[in-house]
Amino acid sequence: MILTAIAEGCLVLALLFAVWQLSQHKVGDSEAPQAASIWSLLVLALLTIATTASFGAVRYYALTQGAPADLISTKVLGYRLDDLHDLLSSISRNFAMPFYLFATVWLWGRLPVWFAPSLLAMALLPQLGFFSMFTDAALILMLLALLQNIAARRLIVLAICCLLAVPLCVALIANDDIAMALFHLMLAAHFVSYARAIPKLAND
Repeated sequence: MILTAIAEGCLVLALLFAVWQLSQHKVGDSEAPQAASIWSLLVLALLTIATTASFGAVRYYALTQGAPADLISTKVLGYRLDDLHDLLSSISRNFAMPFYLFATVWLWGRLPVWFAPSLLAMALLPQLGFFSMFTDAALILMLLALLQNIAARRLIVLAICCLLAVPLCVALIANDDIAMALFHLMLAAHFVSYARAIPKLAND
């Protein structure tokens, strides 16, 4: 799983790049009510995903040939490394990703005030027993909402394409290591595109 471990490392770097870009374009409450809090939520969501990817890189490295056999059983905060990574992956997928795009649309979407919260509620419906497709649909709709920014449009389209390619990697590629590596590389490409779009979104 060495390819997956490397891809997870690339994802961490992409997310840290996005956080750095955000730090260069920090917003304050003077720009809009609660803007600083939403900006902090955005950073927290990205750092949560980065933490998940960091544990994933260690986990998949532990599965490669020559890695310590007992590393995967190491307990962190009372959890086995693999169990902790699975838990963080669930949190990132079900909460951090929706909140990351909700915050982005709220800050820079220039849409009616109800729009971003409505899509966030839609993204969280699977936590109440609804189909997981609601989350995927809400994430894509949030990204589409950013296409109104002409300067960032090309980068947002690229971010959308990368996000749509993520599930296809697992569905269409038989080799688990290659499939998971491409899965995480597509996520990394998504966040790099997003990070490059931040200055255009913030300055529009």
